[in-house]
Amino acid sequence: LNSSATNRFYNYYDNDVKESIIYYRLKIIEANGAGNYSPVVAVVTGKNEVILNRVQPNPVKVNALLHIIAGSAGPIDLQIIDIQGKIIRKWKEPLIKGNNFISVQRIGIPGGLYFVTAKKEGAGSQTLLFIKQ
Repeated sequence: LNSSATNRFYNYYDNDVKESIIYYRLKIIEANGAGNYSPVVAVVTGKNEVILNRVQPNPVKVNALLHIIAGSAGPIDLQIIDIQGKIIRKWKEPLIKGNNFISVQRIGIPGGLYFVTAKKEGAGSQTLLFIKQ
C-alpha cells in the first residue's frame, strides 16, 4: 500500500471499546492523494473470546490448517459438520493466548460443503464454511 521505501509505524488507543472482538482496518492516503484500505484485522479484547479466523487451504484436499485467535489459554471444542447438520468429527484442542494453528490431518470425508465450529467455554461459538474436494 505504501509506495515509500521507508517503513512507518503508527499506534492508536481505542478508549471506547465495548465489545470483546473488535474489527479494524486502516485507510492509507499516499502523499499523492491516492487512498487504499488495509485488510480487516480482528482484535480479541475479551478473555474467553475466540475467533475462528480461517480454514486453509480452502478447498481442502486431504489436510487442513485452522487459524484460531484466542483471548486466553484453554481447551476448545471443535466439530466438522456436514451440510445436513450431521456431526462428522468432534474433538478438543488446547489453545494458547493469541494465534493458534491447528492441523487437521486426513480429513477422510466425501467432497462437498462442510462447517467447522469452534466453541470455548464461556464464549460464543464461531463457524466457518469450507469445501472438501
